[in-house]
Amino acid sequence: MVDINHSLFSKTRTKIVVYSVIFMTLIYIVRLQELLPATAKLQAAKIAAVFSLILYSISPKRHNEPSILAFPQSKYILGILLFSLLSIPLSTWTRLSSYTLWEYFKIMFFLYLLVKTIDNTLELRRLIFAIVFGIFLLGIAMTKVTGAERASVSLAYNPNDIAALIAICLPIIYFMIINEKGLRRIWCIATGVLMLYALVRTVSRSGFCGLVFICMLILIKDRKFTLKSFMFLLAFLAIVYFAPSSYWERINTITNLKVDYNMTDPNGRIEIWKRGLQLMFKHPLFGVGVGTFAEAEGVSGGQWMAAHNSYIEIGAELGMIGLCLFISLIGSSIRVLQKLQKRINENPVLKENLWLINGVEISLYTYAFQSLFGSISRHPILYFLIAITMILRKFDLQKLKSG
Repeated sequence: MVDINHSLFSKTRTKIVVYSVIFMTLIYIVRLQELLPATAKLQAAKIAAVFSLILYSISPKRHNEPSILAFPQSKYILGILLFSLLSIPLSTWTRLSSYTLWEYFKIMFFLYLLVKTIDNTLELRRLIFAIVFGIFLLGIAMTKVTGAERASVSLAYNPNDIAALIAICLPIIYFMIINEKGLRRIWCIATGVLMLYALVRTVSRSGFCGLVFICMLILIKDRKFTLKSFMFLLAFLAIVYFAPSSYWERINTITNLKVDYNMTDPNGRIEIWKRGLQLMFKHPLFGVGVGTFAEAEGVSGGQWMAAHNSYIEIGAELGMIGLCLFISLIGSSIRVLQKLQKRINENPVLKENLWLINGVEISLYTYAFQSLFGSISRHPILYFLIAITMILRKFDLQKLKSG
């Protein structure tokens, strides 16, 4: 009786840890607490992190669990952490770099908990459905915004950040629509439509470019282009077609570079990128300090602006090696997914999750594309996608180990 009760308690505790980490995901990525004014100032991320850590530390450990160092992404993450640490003594603003490194450690803790906690397909599906539900709530909140030319519902995310988050998550939604059936499919379609609507409301040019990029990748990747695929893309075209004239006025500036301030203004992205490249080549080894691009850009005679390009941001802050580690981190995750696609006939668990493998792969490509236009190098969505890749690889390693 004692053994039965102890086993039941252990299983219950493990489930609580899983749900706690799922809640932590909603807080970290969707910023769920910021959708309501009453909860916007709560320290929800800290509460969720501490609660998850306590529960994980007292949960039973799995014996067949591969080490976190068994994944190729780990060496690149550790390398980025090392160069972030080494950049602090020479940083433009030491205190800000120390704070940024601490925030980065918290994101790594989030990734670690995801990989170590999610242990089967059911838990993984619950995690994915939770993030989709969070995006659904974000879309609902965006429909309530009135009077603003560029809608936003978060204190932490500006309209471009929200557009990037939506674009990065859209491929997963697309493949969920293809995979699910019945009411779940209807809900996924509704979420996809809401995401498209919310993206249009941000009036983000980079978000629009991301959508075009995603459509191209889906046409290449999803060779079995079905009626469901066509209906989703038709919904995208319909929403874009009925977008207000102010949206198209801004989008049209993409092709009219003469009127785009980014091409000529000192605060425009071209000039910021030039100054960022100068910082990168001036500090090639350890950079100007993690998290201090704007400060270094301002001190060097600039406008104290964000990089608006993740690659230039990382290269300037951590140096050339840090940039190579960042690119390798993304590339290694894509390679892992491509290898898993080749093993689906050998592992039923991978075959069951093929839709997710395809979705995460295109989401990583989309993140790499969106990084050309935004400072999202430390955005939690990247490490969420990497964690999903590592979890899928963990399932494969467990299958290989069991024979």
